[in-house]
Amino acid sequence: MRENILQDRNENSIPAVSVIMPVYNGECTLEESLRSVINQTLQDWELIVVDDGSIDGTAAILHAFEQKEFRITVVKTSRTGPAPARNAGLKQARGRYVFFMDADDWIPPESLAMMLKKLLQCQAQVAVFGFCQVEENGKTEYRYPDAFIKDKCQLAGRLPELYRSGVLNPAWNKLYDKNLLIQKGIFFPDLLYGEDRMFVFDVLEAAERIVVDHRCCYEYRAQGESLVTRYLPEKFEICGKLDQRVRELAGYCGEIGEQGRSHFSYMYIKSVLSCISVLFSSSCPLTVPEKYQRVREMKTHPYVRAQLCHTKGNGALFSFLCLILRTRPVWPSMLLGWGISFAQRRLSRLFLRAKH
Repeated sequence: MRENILQDRNENSIPAVSVIMPVYNGECTLEESLRSVINQTLQDWELIVVDDGSIDGTAAILHAFEQKEFRITVVKTSRTGPAPARNAGLKQARGRYVFFMDADDWIPPESLAMMLKKLLQCQAQVAVFGFCQVEENGKTEYRYPDAFIKDKCQLAGRLPELYRSGVLNPAWNKLYDKNLLIQKGIFFPDLLYGEDRMFVFDVLEAAERIVVDHRCCYEYRAQGESLVTRYLPEKFEICGKLDQRVRELAGYCGEIGEQGRSHFSYMYIKSVLSCISVLFSSSCPLTVPEKYQRVREMKTHPYVRAQLCHTKGNGALFSFLCLILRTRPVWPSMLLGWGISFAQRRLSRLFLRAKH
């Protein structure tokens, strides 16, 4: 059944939801993503697609859809990156609420209606939903139980588990009150990695009412090499900043307790393991001696050593991985990084099960 908040929707009316989708060379998946928006049961939306300098057939696909669908607007940028592209779309948005989406993913037909209904029912400023990570051999669901967070004290109590569940990491499984973003000046920081989380942390700090729903509203396509699995020289430093930011947010909201700090340490050490594993991806240009030096620097970093002391109670496998990081020799950690990288590439389904 089609759902409309504004029954007489036309080109000049204000849409309920602005969907913002950056794209760069997305010709292989873009059409499926666009159609998933067009097929929403909620019809009161606009779709702003930011073409960030594509050189494949993306522009032709967008032109064809824009000609047939007045709710689609194409914005052109020139290789600015995902964060500036999203910001460009946000500045163009006319909707009361904002939803972000990537051009290689899709959303089930009920997603926008479901998210908007939940947000309005709770009079919340941001709605956080679950999502599915789609692999060749199956799906992994990321969820958190239903919750209504109406003050900072409640956020402090739930933040560590919310963060650990994975639902806070991306920007695209959430519906945002656009007035909150504009009034507080919240935009994506121009980072090569982690800009989603920094944005979400800023939103959580500014929001007075947050609703969490366990249902999955988004299908994330995990394919090939992504920003998560690609080598970035600055990734280790950015992971440290992300950890500091979420702890700062927790401290601003209230006391989190030892268990909460353990959840944060767990997430941080997972990011360190990721930083080690990407050294063994095809995108890493470093020589073996350079990789050795980089691993040594990470595993002996004082902050890493301190957080390794707060990761108890996270299962036998994770305890074993932490034990390897604690050992003085570097080569076991290098072997561990290679093994994680191999599992991500060749045994993705098994890797996801072990990871969570």
